[in-house]
Amino acid sequence: MEYKTITYEVENNVCVITLNRPETYNAISEEMCKDLIQALRHADSDNNVRALLLKSNGKAFSSGGDINDMKVSLHRSTTEILEFVNGFTRMAKQLINFSKPTICAAHGAVAGAGFSIVLACDITIAAENVRLMQAFGNVGLLPDSGSCYLLARIVGLSRAKELVFSRRMVEAEEAKSLGIVHQIVPLEELETTAMNLAEQYATGPTRAFALAKGIINASQESTLDQVLDSETYRQTALFATEDFREGVAAFLEKRKPEFKGK
Repeated sequence: MEYKTITYEVENNVCVITLNRPETYNAISEEMCKDLIQALRHADSDNNVRALLLKSNGKAFSSGGDINDMKVSLHRSTTEILEFVNGFTRMAKQLINFSKPTICAAHGAVAGAGFSIVLACDITIAAENVRLMQAFGNVGLLPDSGSCYLLARIVGLSRAKELVFSRRMVEAEEAKSLGIVHQIVPLEELETTAMNLAEQYATGPTRAFALAKGIINASQESTLDQVLDSETYRQTALFATEDFREGVAAFLEKRKPEFKGK
């Protein structure tokens, strides 16, 4: 499968998707959205893929939406603009609902829809030089690609509004304190650290991870009873898995389990 704006490879059960438009600081074009949707669908359905690492080539993770696409949109019909924006929505849904652990390796500038991608991943490892900005307001737009929803959940309503209204830069340490990124490392250690984490998650009980992720993602829109019921039914299903049998056997035999996601 060939992609024009990203690269795709699988190594040690980790799918590595790399944003690959360094000449535009990895601006997210309409074509990149389509590539990401296709790549994420393929990876999610591939049983050999048990975790996802999302990273980028060049000096920046992503400068956000491609300004050239926005310029073209000045002359598009409302129907055409709706389809264009829906491309970002579909991309966000595909990433947020990805059934396996998702790790983002972010560095340099992270703006607009690039910020949305960071928020949509389960875990983000950031380089010391990372700079994040809710830049949508700079072109008269609101945060999309899930940013309004995800940012408020992570940092709280008031702080989310402040970041959107101010459009200010959030540096690495503040991003970590807000819960936007989970670990800060030197730039030269970023990809290795993120890949090591992805490989670690890929050796885990990924079927259980997927079910837990679904419950956690829905938890703030669910009642306690709904969450407990989901846990009950999904836990019952997990008792029938190979991973459960392996986990119990490994515990009794005092060895490390070898999970296969089955």
